[in-house]
Amino acid sequence: MTDSHSSKVRTEPSDAKLRPILRVYQRREHARVVTRHPVLKRKDRASFALSTLFKHDHAPHSSNNTPSEKQHTVVSNSKPDSQASIDEPVWPPDGLNFRSHLTPEDAQTLIASGALFFEGFVAQADHIIEEHKRYFAFADTSNSSEDPKRPATSRPSLGQSLVLGANVDSDRPWETLEQPSMSLCFGSVPGSITLNRYVGSIARRRVDQTLLSSVTRREMTLQKVLERLCYLRGGLDDDPAFAQKYLYRNLVYDQAAVLSEPPDIERQIFALAEVLNSPRWFDFQRAEDQTVASYFYSEKETLAHIFFHQLMLSMQLLMNIQESDLSEDYQRMLFSRLPERVAWSVAMAQLWRENCSIQRVSRRNQDRVLGPFTIRLHSRTRQLDMLWNFASQLKWPRMENVEDTLQERDHPLEERSFMVMTLLSGLVVPGNFLSWALMGSLIDCDVDASRFLKGFTSSLPSFGFQYHRSSYWYWECIVAKVMAAAQGVNQVAGWVGPVPYSSNLALNQCAAINQYRPYQTVDQDDIENMLHRSDARGPEAEDYPVREFGFPMIKTDAADNIRFQRLEFKPAEYDSRIRSIIYDACVVFTVRGFFTTSIPIRLRYNVSFISAPPCKSGPHILHRTYAPVAVPVDRIWRLNFWSGCCVCPLDMRSENCKHRVQWPELFNKKEILVVQALGRQDNDVFARAWCSYMGLSAVIADRKTCVACAVRNAVAAKVWVVILIDGKRDEEKRSVSRRRRRYRRHGGSKD
Repeated sequence: MTDSHSSKVRTEPSDAKLRPILRVYQRREHARVVTRHPVLKRKDRASFALSTLFKHDHAPHSSNNTPSEKQHTVVSNSKPDSQASIDEPVWPPDGLNFRSHLTPEDAQTLIASGALFFEGFVAQADHIIEEHKRYFAFADTSNSSEDPKRPATSRPSLGQSLVLGANVDSDRPWETLEQPSMSLCFGSVPGSITLNRYVGSIARRRVDQTLLSSVTRREMTLQKVLERLCYLRGGLDDDPAFAQKYLYRNLVYDQAAVLSEPPDIERQIFALAEVLNSPRWFDFQRAEDQTVASYFYSEKETLAHIFFHQLMLSMQLLMNIQESDLSEDYQRMLFSRLPERVAWSVAMAQLWRENCSIQRVSRRNQDRVLGPFTIRLHSRTRQLDMLWNFASQLKWPRMENVEDTLQERDHPLEERSFMVMTLLSGLVVPGNFLSWALMGSLIDCDVDASRFLKGFTSSLPSFGFQYHRSSYWYWECIVAKVMAAAQGVNQVAGWVGPVPYSSNLALNQCAAINQYRPYQTVDQDDIENMLHRSDARGPEAEDYPVREFGFPMIKTDAADNIRFQRLEFKPAEYDSRIRSIIYDACVVFTVRGFFTTSIPIRLRYNVSFISAPPCKSGPHILHRTYAPVAVPVDRIWRLNFWSGCCVCPLDMRSENCKHRVQWPELFNKKEILVVQALGRQDNDVFARAWCSYMGLSAVIADRKTCVACAVRNAVAAKVWVVILIDGKRDEEKRSVSRRRRRYRRHGGSKD
């Protein structure tokens, strides 16, 4: 009895003795198993080694336990060895071995603690009768004490988002007026977006729905409309019965209306909403109607009359909801169920109430259109500071011209253009219009730019321009997404610049880029199953074997042989709609190796780069089903296809594609490619350019996010590339204190 017991002890070594043996087996397995990619040479296959820490089949088994037996082990509180914790993270920890199995509760505690989880859901728009769905996604850590439905980290939206009835921005994307929400649009890395923006972009952008109604507006002169706006500045009538009588006798005509006692506030709200839901009013969701300053003093008095009449009715509707005795939840429900056209009119009334007002003036100062009334801008100083900061952060080439114009020595800024007056008035509707208003006002405030850049337009998302050896690109353009990672380039309010000069364009020229829509995208099923597909514990099971988890073996070596050379643009076609030439963009790099070569990479597809939010208590372990393939950034240009995307001139979905015919199992295989772009910022630019060339969207993760969470973020978004960067931007040090003092000395409002 004693001998058998002693022999049993000798055949089961302790965990401390077992760990060095397992590491040897792991290194041997990692060196043996490599991905046999047919395009790469033999010397490059080592960089494609799979993370074989997930395979622990060589671990010694006990002689008393059969392979079918499952050993459920409770998570131990013991800590790993001090020396091992300093060198590298250890898996499994003390108290576990590779024969152990974890229960779902223990796996949640040990594996998913501090790791990111990703959840998506689909919601029906309340204001649409027909089926119209919106898509949202969230990322958070499992041990966060905050709201579990908190979206991923986003950069400030600078007033590009608005919630009806609220004066503050909301971190809940389903509450904002604009969809997808601009408050959760830009990622923490320049040139990137959040996961919520990526999944929300597949929804329909606009739904026109105008219903026939028996409620109509009553005709009013422009003077009567402006008088009512002046009156509403102080609030609604104190007497609800008088307010109801004034509404039905002067503002709207409703045959079914009955002057009830007490007044029916819901019926009044319904009547005003029906009047505003008419195609005769301006639609502030359209880009053509968003420059509202063009209606203030328009030569066509009918435009001013229509705008102020619509504004007055929208103001009446807004105040009827906010100043009533209805609860806050009921008011929020009313705002969410307003028709889309009415909701944007109410948003304009809300902006007007916060930033502008109508006041009477003396007869000597009467206006030709407004008569004895004038418009007071209450947020002019704040908007002026925003414009100055926008130009300063973008390093505008002719900053001295802008500063001289902002001093208003010759004439007021409002007389520059309608775009400048719209920006200074604060009547900037939510969405992308703030980006175009800031850049358009900046160009109008620069004498040289306003003379040369005549083709500036807000109708193209792939728009950019070159001005005095610097170029600036809109954030939806692929050039902006790729070059935002370059050294010295900033992203401010949706504009990326200054991007290096290109000799293929004129010194001052506007340009539109030829970019194709990528084939890979997410659908409704992918969004609804996002939480299960990207679970940190892997596929759902009754127990979780320890041997199926491990740390991804990703090298942290930084490549230093890639240098950005230049941008090239070649004319592709002439677009008669915009009366401009569409250009093909190309980024040229120099890669040093055994010989130095120049590699031009064409930016073909308008792919997206998703910013990975930071995780906690990393690095985390990864299930074997998520096993990524690691590639150094200076080797990816040898890849001609990946996960169904290729550089074949034929359609990637065509059966005649040579890569599909020769290597069908590799062509259709879905694996996560981890690009090691650590080190210089040129590596990040190179990786993004390759993704655009291949048509592959990617997840960008800095050192605040571990590799395991970044890989699962890619699985959640259904993209097949992860780009690892340092996250340290070598910004050019540029002191603006001297300009701030000069700006303040000449009457500016800088603090």
